[in-house]
Formats: sequence, C-alpha cells, structure tokens
Amino acid sequence: MGDYLPPPQPPGNSGPAAAAEYDRLRRRFERYRQLHASRQQQYDSFASGVYNQQAHETQLLHRR
Repeated sequence: MGDYLPPPQPPGNSGPAAAAEYDRLRRRFERYRQLHASRQQQYDSFASGVYNQQAHETQLLHRR
C-alpha cells in the first residue's frame, strides 16, 4: 500500500463532509511528509555518529 490517497470524488457523489475529511487527511499527511523530510538529514548524521562509535567500541572489545 502506498502512502497516498486516491483523488477526491466529486462533491456530488461523496458530500461536503467527506470532501472536508479528505482535505483534512491530505493536509495531515503532507505535514508528516514535510516533518520527515526536514528531520532526515539530522537523523542520518546522528545514526552515522552512533554507528561509528559502536564500530570503535567493537574494535576495542576485539583487542581485549
């Protein structure tokens, strides 16, 4: 399943309440995408630092 919603149905078929709900969900998913995109670089740099630290600690344990 993808992370997208199907195109909205014409208002005559689904009613204004359903169209409003669809718009609310679309905005919510867009905020999640923006947050994910803004935090991705921060996560990558943090994870890289953790992986490097763990590799260094592993090397020290192998030397013992």
